[in-house]
Amino acid sequence: RDAIVGAMLGINVIQLGLIVAVAHSDSHGETAVTELQFMMLALAVTGLVLGMVVAEMRDASAALNESESRLRAIVSTAPDSIITVDQQGYIVATNPAAAQVFDYATRDMIGKPVIEMLPEFESVALIGEVCELTGVRSSGARFPVEISVGTTKNRVPELRIAVTRDITRRKAMECQLDEKQAEVNRSARLAAAF
Repeated sequence: RDAIVGAMLGINVIQLGLIVAVAHSDSHGETAVTELQFMMLALAVTGLVLGMVVAEMRDASAALNESESRLRAIVSTAPDSIITVDQQGYIVATNPAAAQVFDYATRDMIGKPVIEMLPEFESVALIGEVCELTGVRSSGARFPVEISVGTTKNRVPELRIAVTRDITRRKAMECQLDEKQAEVNRSARLAAAF
């Protein structure tokens, strides 16, 4: 649409230029009109190209906004904690799940050293694999978490993204399962003894 508007403006300028050229032509009138026509044509093409560039930039901006909105919705509704950490080890962003898991207000987490909540963060960040470690809530209570850490490669300064999951229930269920298995083994040994 912008390209068409630019081209129409260029055509109008060409027409005005031709009228002016014809009205003020001298003995070399044909040459002056021809040069002016080429100049006006160049102006029309420039308007067309600029219109296309503006249209492409607007489309790219709309696509970027849509992508950013979609990503924001995903991060804000994710059940896992997502914490963004800068190179110095300070938290620069979190999602609502992080505030809930670590029992902080989101604004209180920003600017804190990540090691206050994830004491072993640096060692896990170096490993680059999913690990289990201990997290620390705002009350100081310790709890088991599963964590994976990724890095933004194309950004300077580099950021690290920690995705954590509170695995307290899973650990309790594993403990109960181990107890039940031990009980079954004891019962089997007693039954075999008779």
